[in-house]
Amino acid sequence: MRKLTVILFTLIMASILVVTAVAADPPATCTNCGQTAFTFIRNAIANCVGEGYDLYECNNCHTEHKTGVVAINPGNHAPNTTRIVKAPAATCIATGIDDYVCNGCNSVITSLPRPIDPNNHAGKDVEGEIVIAPTCHTSGIQNIDCDACHKEKDPRILPMDPDNHGAYGTTPRVITAAICTDKGSMGHYCLGCDALRSTTEISVDPANHGDHDTYTKTITPAICTDKGSMGHYCEGCDALRNTTEIPVDATNHGTYDTHSAVITAAICTTKGTMGHYCDGCDALRSTSDVPIDGDNHGNYSTYSDVITAATCNVKGSLGHYCEGCDKLLSTAEIALNPNNHGNNDTYTEVITAAICNVKGSLGTYCEGCDALLKTDEIAVDLTNHGNNGTHALVITPATCILEGLRGFYCDGCDALRDTAIIAIDPQNHDGDTYEHVIQAATCVAAGIRGIYCEDCDAELDRVPIAIDPDNHVGGTYEKVITPPAVGTPGVMGIYCESCDALLDTKEIPAIVYSLRILANPTVSVYRNKVYTFDVEINGVLATTGVKWTIGDPKYASVDDNGRVTTFNLTGVVSLTATDLATGASITIILRIL
Repeated sequence: MRKLTVILFTLIMASILVVTAVAADPPATCTNCGQTAFTFIRNAIANCVGEGYDLYECNNCHTEHKTGVVAINPGNHAPNTTRIVKAPAATCIATGIDDYVCNGCNSVITSLPRPIDPNNHAGKDVEGEIVIAPTCHTSGIQNIDCDACHKEKDPRILPMDPDNHGAYGTTPRVITAAICTDKGSMGHYCLGCDALRSTTEISVDPANHGDHDTYTKTITPAICTDKGSMGHYCEGCDALRNTTEIPVDATNHGTYDTHSAVITAAICTTKGTMGHYCDGCDALRSTSDVPIDGDNHGNYSTYSDVITAATCNVKGSLGHYCEGCDKLLSTAEIALNPNNHGNNDTYTEVITAAICNVKGSLGTYCEGCDALLKTDEIAVDLTNHGNNGTHALVITPATCILEGLRGFYCDGCDALRDTAIIAIDPQNHDGDTYEHVIQAATCVAAGIRGIYCEDCDAELDRVPIAIDPDNHVGGTYEKVITPPAVGTPGVMGIYCESCDALLDTKEIPAIVYSLRILANPTVSVYRNKVYTFDVEINGVLATTGVKWTIGDPKYASVDDNGRVTTFNLTGVVSLTATDLATGASITIILRIL
């Protein structure tokens, strides 16, 4: 409809311009010189701003004369140019009106409707959803809607919010270290902007004494046997920080008692000397006399004399006497004389009893001294196993379901002496086995198969099951295998999240071809100006592969990059962009003002 209106307006303007110019008669005489010869110069057609007339020039004095004067014609706007006045401009909800105004008389020649302009929002900005909230580290994005057409406008960039730390955590950093007398301060800083978000107290640190000096105090004084200990204490908290040794003090015996030891022993003829020593360091502290000791014979030698002679069954007695004082100092036994049995009788006694594998021994003894006079052999006794141990042998082994039998045999003669039941042995599986899957193998992990005893069902072993590439666990994810093209569908692959195996495919719809010049269908431009137009192919800004053409090259020129240069003419001309790959084209109208 708008295109038809423009055509009609163009025809109307053309009809106005086509006016038959018929020259009027020249004046009879020149008002300046009275001559009657004239030359026709031009005629002027009456229009909206000026009278119409024929202009003649006197051939003698060259004075110009107007004849056939016609009053101003408000309906003829030629040859004046026009301008477009948007009254009102089109918005996102209402059509506009383009008034074509004569530049000569400023009157409206005609009015044409202008379609709704979805990019000219008549309404106020309405704050919409905050898509991305601003944080201390990043800007935010808020949707802006038009309150007239209720469609989204360009989103608003929200400035960073220093008080919103979003999902950022904190990192602790010591502000003031705690010491033994004072608490410290721990700051918690934002991981995004490093701002201090909060502080917490650090408990007093008894191990950190900061700048406090130390003082000393004796912990344990040194004595004659032991080193002492000197403590070094913090002046702030009185805590013991370290200790040093105090050397042994030989003159200080502390609380030690004394012990006495003989320096010179008293003997049967002479006094002795007693020393008194420190119990700690054994230092001599004093001495005293020891009275004569009638029982101490010092270095005097002794002599011996038999008191009672020894016999075969009665020991003898030997006396030892001091050579200094002749005192009997001690007696000693005289050993029995085994060779003197006197009139004693004899008796017999088994020395070693005969057992199942060893002969025995019978001894003949003196009744006076019990001395063994002779021995005789005793024959083997198969009923007496003596002190022989036993050794065990399995007669029937126990299994996982049946008791066994163990025999105990004499270590000497191997005779069976006893038997015992052997408890069921859960580890002895002599039957068949069967298998059972404990954990199935998947596409990324091996499985486990258990081997069991058929008699008792005990698990005997576990063996791995190889990875099963056909058993997929976990979810799936999608990845484009072949991207879609114009008119050609693409392929989307569905993959196992565990092993990345391709499980299935599905079709991606083909791209619908589109070609669009990024401008309104009709664009007003001005003479002797340069304008650049862009084109999108399939939604992507095209920088190559496009041919630009101007409908009438007398109005403007265009280069391969869509750069239009208008000439010094007003009028309407088409601008066409052609996709060289497909041959498709799109055209807009340039109105040159």
